[in-house]
Amino acid sequence: MSVPSKPIFVILHGLANTKWHIRKVEKKLSSLGYETWSITYPSMSCSLEEIADFVGKHLELVAGNRPLIGIGHSMGGIVLRLLSNRFNWIGSVLIGTPNGGSSAAKHVFKIPIFSRFYGPAARELATRRFWPDPPQP
Repeated sequence: MSVPSKPIFVILHGLANTKWHIRKVEKKLSSLGYETWSITYPSMSCSLEEIADFVGKHLELVAGNRPLIGIGHSMGGIVLRLLSNRFNWIGSVLIGTPNGGSSAAKHVFKIPIFSRFYGPAARELATRRFWPDPPQP
């Protein structure tokens, strides 16, 4: 009889951030004996689908069929939702995720320079979309 492996905590940052912005969460989970994984993804130059594919391709290299728990901050939660049908998710936590779209993003895109700066994924967040359900057991 095999012993189930401990889950890997997949921690994804939000718009205009990097994996270093969530480092405290990683350190705490690591201190409790959990394996963590995060990646800096191109949050300001790709669509949300492209970001999910980018994260998914890199996650495949470490995850295999191991159980995963997702932690997504802001836009990272939407990326987790887009990955919900891939991998062996056993749960997720979404922190400040604009599940119903972002009214702040709508206002930002009224200013042309911000529109160019934040890119396609932020534009998608400005519209209310129906994302896949978050990863669940």
